[in-house]
Amino acid sequence: MIHRFILNDVKDDGLPFEFTFKNGSWDIRSRHGQQIDHLFSGWGYLHIDNFSRHQWSVLSPFFRKPDDKSQDKVYHYDLQKETVLPFERSEEEGLNAGKGSYGTVFKVKIHAAHCDFDPCSNPNLEFGIKRLERSEEIAFNNEVDTLKRFSINTNNHLIQLLATYKWRNSYYLVFPWADKNLQGLWEAIERPQNSLKLSLWVARQCHGLAVGLSNIHVYQSQPQNETGVSTLALPSDEKPYGRHNDIKHENVLWFKDHSNDAEEYAGELKISDFGFVRFNSEGSRSIIPTHNLFTPTYMPPECALPNHIISRSFDLWSLGCMYLEFVTWLLKGYTAATDDFIDDRIDDCQIEEDRRVEVTEFKDDNFFIIRDNIVSLKNSVVACIKSLHSHPHCTAYLHDFLDCIANRLLLPDPTQRISCGDLVRELDGILQKCQKDEEYCTKGDPRGDYEIPPRIYSLRPSNKAAISPSESPAGPAGHLSGRQLQAAARHAGAKEGSIQQRTSDLDMTGLVDG
Repeated sequence: MIHRFILNDVKDDGLPFEFTFKNGSWDIRSRHGQQIDHLFSGWGYLHIDNFSRHQWSVLSPFFRKPDDKSQDKVYHYDLQKETVLPFERSEEEGLNAGKGSYGTVFKVKIHAAHCDFDPCSNPNLEFGIKRLERSEEIAFNNEVDTLKRFSINTNNHLIQLLATYKWRNSYYLVFPWADKNLQGLWEAIERPQNSLKLSLWVARQCHGLAVGLSNIHVYQSQPQNETGVSTLALPSDEKPYGRHNDIKHENVLWFKDHSNDAEEYAGELKISDFGFVRFNSEGSRSIIPTHNLFTPTYMPPECALPNHIISRSFDLWSLGCMYLEFVTWLLKGYTAATDDFIDDRIDDCQIEEDRRVEVTEFKDDNFFIIRDNIVSLKNSVVACIKSLHSHPHCTAYLHDFLDCIANRLLLPDPTQRISCGDLVRELDGILQKCQKDEEYCTKGDPRGDYEIPPRIYSLRPSNKAAISPSESPAGPAGHLSGRQLQAAARHAGAKEGSIQQRTSDLDMTGLVDG
């Protein structure tokens, strides 16, 4: 049989052969359309059928790494349904699978002969595969388009898309496999021990995450837009700006440093889940209904308004929430940063009958509270920040970081929040201090008398500007009654039920992006 192929110049690149049985005989053609049924003369139906099925076992695809010389940068493979994937192990149906903003994520091990992804950063050749169904083609295209922008020379703190493929009516994205997400890391190291190395690592990672988010917010690496005009020459209100829209610890992945002498926490944190990322010009920012935002815990106050405009400051509020949890873990441990802090924020939503305000049974664990359309930080959030400042191990570094969180990020008025670029510069300055002065990030210096200046914000459509505490009928920030987000949305004119109750996200080890 092999001799027949050689004599007829039929080579491996002719596979797979196409077999069609019609009118009592076989029509067999190579991948290039060459008629080759005569090469199978004398073969019975069963043998030909076996060849047709088993030829796929030698045709598993080879996944190539992204190429900056390729127009699309990331290779896409349109695979036939018979294709045998080169996975030595797949946990698609196992416990490590979980849902992201769109799709399902699972872990695979790709055979070393079937990919050229960087073996140094991934010695076990384990990868995260995100599957989206055929009905989610638009979501697939949006996420791939976003990820391609960062797939070459990507910032170390943004997840990299390695390849994509379509197989059996589903769409797949291939990513590096992370050891845990940020919450999983906190849980694994339940009570971190204060040290210079740990403080430096936290400072570097929090600065790096801000740099990664800044790359999304001011995406300028494409020299030309779709019309061929240089984006660098465009007016500022026409340049492309991005928003992540779902910053949270479940969407920050931890890639462990596997070197022998590495600390247990050592590794890189990377922002993942680009399913909600959107790119707009400054002059065409999005109006997004609140029910399209799937993580109410980290939603900023402006989301309580119907048809509110989403700007990049949305991400800065969410980042501030996550940073505050990060510092809480660092000083008090995992339970304090998660369960206890969540319970405290929910308790702020208890009904207070003596306030005589309209309330509902709805309780949420977000970071702000609303009464009579006036927004402030929840009492529990203010109390958390104050307790961290007064902690015996709170260093000058953490005081500065907490001040940045409280005074730059967790501001109810979105127009007053720091830009991501300015945040990067501020955190870089803090990092430089950590690297130059050991005592700055290791010596405890509690501040028991620390007070957070009250900041409140009006959600009234006729007066959206921030107002001073004296103008608020509710009194100083931090002393407002419990107020449900759903009720506040009704006061602002939103439909009932437009604010979703917090749901528990799956803790997906690896490509955790839900």
